[in-house]
Amino acid sequence: MTTAAAFNAAIISGECTSIRHQHGAVLARIALPGERREFVRVKLPDEGDITLFAGDQVQVSGRLTDYPYTETLPEFLRRARSLETAGRALAEYAELSIRRATTVIIPDAITATSLGQNTARLEGVIVKIWTYGGSRYARIMTERDSGYLTIQFTDGMAGGRLLPDLKAGDRIRLTGRLIQRIYYESLRDFLTDARRADLIPVIGAERVDSIRARYLQTAVEADSLVVFS
Repeated sequence: MTTAAAFNAAIISGECTSIRHQHGAVLARIALPGERREFVRVKLPDEGDITLFAGDQVQVSGRLTDYPYTETLPEFLRRARSLETAGRALAEYAELSIRRATTVIIPDAITATSLGQNTARLEGVIVKIWTYGGSRYARIMTERDSGYLTIQFTDGMAGGRLLPDLKAGDRIRLTGRLIQRIYYESLRDFLTDARRADLIPVIGAERVDSIRARYLQTAVEADSLVVFS
């Protein structure tokens, strides 16, 4: 991976644990190597022949991209395990929906292997940076029109050094590995994103804050970093 285009590239290997039709695409879930049970979704091509079964040990190489989808209010409540308790009360708002995106690999190749690989190389421009749980995070836009990808700088470090003062607009190049991070969103967040914050006092502030859904986000944990200046 030495060309400019290779600076949005990932290679992983692991077990294919499931193949499902989700969000209008066929997504294969690949278990990442390591003690933690982490997974990455691979969007299988709509055209072309491929043989893949759950249980196969595979190596996947390709590029990372955000795959957009729509989440409805009932789907959010189901994820929050509140569909039975809150679904009936909010039935008249069932048409509410928001746009989300999940990070997937668009594969160039899928081959049989037993090697434990997990490498990603990216270059892009920071559009947002924040701190959470002692680590720094950045959303970057890559050159290959892949949407926005999340970078995790664990403990605020990369390459064994503390991060410089990164800011939106900085161009960075990094090598790292794919991980999964857990985050939660409340019903308040959903209604705000759906532009129906007017419903918050109707439903009740305490209730909209107590209903929370759990999400898994694929991110790149940076090992090395170059900051352009």
